[in-house]
Amino acid sequence: MMNSCVYIPDSMAEDFADKLNLAGHLLFGNLEFDWSFAGRPFDQLSGDENERCRCLLLETNKKIVLLNCPVPPADQAAYRQILRQAYWLGVENICVPAASAGDLEAIRNISRMGRPYDIGIVIEPKGESELGDVQALRSLFRALGNDTGLIFNPLTYVRQQMHPFFHVFYQSNFKNQIRFLRVNDGLYHDGSPVGLTEGNAEIKELASILLSRSFKGYFALSPYLPDLTLPEYEALIGCFRHLLQTL
Repeated sequence: MMNSCVYIPDSMAEDFADKLNLAGHLLFGNLEFDWSFAGRPFDQLSGDENERCRCLLLETNKKIVLLNCPVPPADQAAYRQILRQAYWLGVENICVPAASAGDLEAIRNISRMGRPYDIGIVIEPKGESELGDVQALRSLFRALGNDTGLIFNPLTYVRQQMHPFFHVFYQSNFKNQIRFLRVNDGLYHDGSPVGLTEGNAEIKELASILLSRSFKGYFALSPYLPDLTLPEYEALIGCFRHLLQTL
C-alpha cells in the first residue's frame, strides 16, 4: 500500500474547510498542516474552533497525518497541552523542531508523552542546523532508537552536494525511522528546486527502495517550486503518481 499526503498552502486555499475540499479534489485523504491552523496558531484555537475542525475532518473523511510545530522541545509543559489537543483532532504525527543533539532528552520525553495518544513524534533536519550534518543525525538516531521518526527531505542533501540515496539513505542507520519522504527535486550546483526527476534528488530511487522495504509511512507532496499555480501543482502530483506506477 502506498500512502501519500498533501500540503495545501494558503495561496491556494486559506480556510480550513477549503483546504480539505481542495485535498479531496486532488484525491488525497491525508494532509500536512503548519502551525497556522484555521487562521490562528494551533495552540490558540478555541474549544468551538477545535470542534468545528474535528467535525469537518470527520465529514470529509480526511486525516491530519503531519502537524509542523515550532515550539522548542524544551517546553515540555506546552507539549502536554499540544498532544491533548492534537489527539482530539486525530493528528497522527507531530514534527518537533530539533536543531542539535542537545535536544535529545527533550525529544525522547515528548515521544514518550505521545505514546498514550498514539501520536508519533518526528524530526526534520534542516541544512543550516547541526542535525543537517549526516554524521550528527546518525549519532542522534543511535541514541533515540525507534521512539522518534524522521522526515527525509532529499533536497536538504542535494544542497550539500550529496547523493540523497547513495550518500545518505544507503549508508544510514535511520532507514527504518523514515516516516515521511518529501517529494521534491533540485540541482547540485546551486540547490535550486526543479521539476520531479529533473534534478539530483534521486526521488525514484528513494521511493523504490522504501517500497521494497515495506514502507508504511507517507510520501509528502507540497508545492516546493516557487510561485506554483494550482494547475502546475496538479501536474506535479500527477507526475509523482505516474512515477510510482513505473516502479
